[in-house]
Amino acid sequence: NICDKLLDLFKIAKKLGYTAPGLTGNFEVNKKVKDSEDLGLERLPKSNPLIPSPEASGYFSVMRQFVGLIPKYYADTNAPWRQPVEFKAPPHFQYYKPGAGYHAWHCDAMGDRMDRHLAFILYLNDVPDGGTEFFHQKYICAAKKGKILIFPANFCYSHRGQISLTHEKYILTGWANANLPPRS
Repeated sequence: NICDKLLDLFKIAKKLGYTAPGLTGNFEVNKKVKDSEDLGLERLPKSNPLIPSPEASGYFSVMRQFVGLIPKYYADTNAPWRQPVEFKAPPHFQYYKPGAGYHAWHCDAMGDRMDRHLAFILYLNDVPDGGTEFFHQKYICAAKKGKILIFPANFCYSHRGQISLTHEKYILTGWANANLPPRS
């Protein structure tokens, strides 16, 4: 139900012209690397009666679930590097038409985004041949509607999207940032 509401929010925002071509880690549009249409909630106007509010769309419910999963994630992985986290940017919707995707191997913590500690992907629809592939782990996570994938944002978890030639793919992706000490 939440996935359907989030999809509705994205589709309405797209119809109203609030989406933009997806950016790569270098903050540039490069469709050979990433071919998507993205929406950050910061792009939405605060009061447009045509757009569901974050509360009505289920967005805040997803964020509460993600925050609630972090202690379980730490316990399940027995991670010695547990960090207090904060959210510096809202998650982004990403839409991939058939044949499009995030083609390049990448990690989410790089450049001026080194403080990204954990990444998450919420799959908003089923994509039988369009999951997320992890390079070092030799693992593919299937894109199942409602599944939340949480993983470290560092280079050890380099990943890319599986490119479906037949299905559209909708995800909500975000990051928990570690409180790193300032650079000296």
